Amino acid sequence: MRPSIRFYAVVLVAVLAAGGCGGGKDNSAKDTTTTSSATSPTTAAPACGDHEIDGVNTRTFCGPASATLTVGGAKTTFTGGTCEKTPEYVSVSIGTVVLGTGAGARGVKNATVYFKLDAGRTPADGKDVPAATKDGVYKGSFIANDHGLATTAPSAQVTLTDNRSKGQFSGKTLDGTDATGTFSCT
Repeated sequence: MRPSIRFYAVVLVAVLAAGGCGGGKDNSAKDTTTTSSATSPTTAAPACGDHEIDGVNTRTFCGPASATLTVGGAKTTFTGGTCEKTPEYVSVSIGTVVLGTGAGARGVKNATVYFKLDAGRTPADGKDVPAATKDGVYKGSFIANDHGLATTAPSAQVTLTDNRSKGQFSGKTLDGTDATGTFSCT
């Protein structure tokens, strides 16, 4: 069976988010709370939208969305993001995604946070993936970067609740570690 387009899209974003480093969060990490305003020490907090940090292209998401992610016993809370709800999918984006690669991008990733979750049939998926039309359990994926510590779960179970504005998710990271969490769009 050939991997889905979603798998390749998640892996590509994970490589960009992780800068090619690691597949799971360091199990010795402590509980942390992060916000989308975390940036490099040489740059002021980014505005929402597309911009450069230290010469690297980035995109910062802002808004009321939040998420928690627990990997290997370490819990991280992400705040200040957006939710996109279409008839076919729900997508949560929090923090700053680094769109570049290389040493400069790794430096920016070490100074920023990012969380992304997709549930249902995204534009990258085929018609064989069920659309997330209402509250319920759906296939999904999630990635995170917490100051250079990357987590990628290309195949996850996402439970949508409260008119698809809240939910829980679980999956295994690329290195096989269990990862769970919650999200809220409000």
